[in-house]
Amino acid sequence: MQVVQEPIGVNLSNLHGTCLGVMRAGSAFGELALISGESRTGTIITREPTIMLSISRPDYLRIMKDALESATKQQVDFLLHFSQ
Repeated sequence: MQVVQEPIGVNLSNLHGTCLGVMRAGSAFGELALISGESRTGTIITREPTIMLSISRPDYLRIMKDALESATKQQVDFLLHFSQ
């Protein structure tokens, strides 16, 4: 998974080269491939020099697990606040 770090535009294309959209800074792509373990189905072509961050599958899964646990704890704490 890569996350666009600079304020640039990129073309998101399918396997046939059809432009599916333009992404901006802060956009992420490739997350479905990280979740499923399958190959990416699109190609990113930058319009100008770009800085991106690559996240490995184990790191992505750990980050998502931590985020889910944190969100669950916040919801439980919220509900417990009202049950007292």
